[in-house]
Amino acid sequence: MNLYYFNFFISGIDHCSNVRCQHGGVCRSGFQSFHCYCTTGYNGTYCESTTATKSTMLTTTLPPPTTFIPTIPTTASHAHVCDKFRAIQSLVTKTSVSAPTSRGCLDGTNSADALLISYCSAPEMSMWKRGRAVISSCASLPTYIPIGKIRHGHFTDISGIMTYCHSNGVIEIIEQSCGTTTQLKNITSPSSNSYEVIMW
Repeated sequence: MNLYYFNFFISGIDHCSNVRCQHGGVCRSGFQSFHCYCTTGYNGTYCESTTATKSTMLTTTLPPPTTFIPTIPTTASHAHVCDKFRAIQSLVTKTSVSAPTSRGCLDGTNSADALLISYCSAPEMSMWKRGRAVISSCASLPTYIPIGKIRHGHFTDISGIMTYCHSNGVIEIIEQSCGTTTQLKNITSPSSNSYEVIMW
């Protein structure tokens, strides 16, 4: 079952039925809305605007910096993709996912990181690294990747599998937390601004 049909099954609404993405854009129906994925050179809600390119010429007499090492990855090419089928299956069957190397919960139930360890082949949480900010990279991120909430420069115990990302600041995520089974949640702004791709 692909996400389009899963979203239609859950919400009963095909949000793309009346949407016309322009310039070859592709419409994807989300849980409560739609998103047009635009072709290169176009953007906007319906891919109606052309992307402006700007060139700037700079002349300087100072020598350029010798080395720049970014602390956070700048491309999504190395994002780990999770097992879409198993993630959707656990959501539909309301399964609580476990993993031997997960942190676990004080009440003995399964923690959020168990979902990513089981379905994304993620290592234990202490080995996770910060990737790209989700909201500012929406258009270029693949779906079904592990994401987590950042607080004070570190991942919190809130993480899951991103199924959809909206440029309006809404993220759809499959997650589980202590004492719950897997759930599909919409994370809205400003909270969605603190989610980043989980790398390892």
